[in-house]
Amino acid sequence: GSHRAENGEVAIELIRSAPDPSIYNLVLMDLRMPVLDGWAATKIIKENFRNIPVIALTGETSDEHKRRCDEIGFDDYTTKPLKRPQLKELLHKYIPGYQGPPS
Repeated sequence: GSHRAENGEVAIELIRSAPDPSIYNLVLMDLRMPVLDGWAATKIIKENFRNIPVIALTGETSDEHKRRCDEIGFDDYTTKPLKRPQLKELLHKYIPGYQGPPS
């Protein structure tokens, strides 16, 4: 299953309040959100839950943007809109044994 958070603060709370944070195999993090943006939220997630991969979702493609993502600790970086083939590739890359949705 999946969860959707409308901002970074909610994303952090979902992970923190989970009985086992490892239920989150992957976080797709939009960088531009209200309340707490994806940069700040990912920094907090990576400080507290290092093993959860966080992928930056952004409309930006500059080298400076990518460098900042690396510095914050994002595991990967992809541009919006996220298309199905990109998503499948990320799921296979970051979730061991991922087989796709059940038929």
